[in-house]
Amino acid sequence: MRVALLGLFGALALALPLSQVLQLQVEALHEHRAERVQLDPLADAMAVHRGLAAHDEVAARVLRGRRALEPERRERAAGVDGDLEALQRTLQALDSLPARREAAVMQADWQRLAGEVAQRRIDALASQRGHRLLQEQALQVLDLVLARQDGGLRRALAALPPAHWPAFVAARQGELDTLARRAAASQRAAAAGLGVLGMLSLLGAVAWARAKPSAAPPGGAGPQAVRRGHGRRSGDRPAEPSPAAIADAELQTWRRSAENTPSGG
Repeated sequence: MRVALLGLFGALALALPLSQVLQLQVEALHEHRAERVQLDPLADAMAVHRGLAAHDEVAARVLRGRRALEPERRERAAGVDGDLEALQRTLQALDSLPARREAAVMQADWQRLAGEVAQRRIDALASQRGHRLLQEQALQVLDLVLARQDGGLRRALAALPPAHWPAFVAARQGELDTLARRAAASQRAAAAGLGVLGMLSLLGAVAWARAKPSAAPPGGAGPQAVRRGHGRRSGDRPAEPSPAAIADAELQTWRRSAENTPSGG
């Protein structure tokens, strides 16, 4: 029974620190994911800005007569479409209504400009003006997203040239992904440990209950009473005879003595 109690108490003692570890890992995972939600729109807005600049260059050359570059222009236009869709998704997670509205307007303007370029309805100069306006819209979205960031991130970006912002954000996204994976692994390990300790506690409680002696029923020995063997135990004491039994034994001894004594004459 002592072993069962020690196991039970040991499992309960380990459950508290494991539960604290689990809580800390859950909080850390939540913080990493929340920061990633804040960073993703920044990365997507900067990707839109870069994609517009790349498409602007090729579109101007196509509109000036370099029709052989049309496949490349279409490829870059498809990249801008994908970046705008990704931006819309991440802005939904960020829950920034002004940024979503600005992004929706930018997406509509882009579709109109891309159609005009594809159908050759504008010249190279008009295409370049349209692309610059779209890039300014992308920067406006970026400013709206930055307004939702904490002061530390804004200060870090302000200390860098804008050309280095994409690399900085991408590096931080990678760090957050690594931290999130580690926190998730620790969370699973802590949860599994708590499950094992719960099973050990249950087994210890069952073993302790089985090892606990049962109380004997009043008035005599029940089925669980210990039976005596043929030999006398060292701790057993003979029962004390009653006075009547002592007197009867002395009378019997006297009679036998009288019977065995020969009479005189």
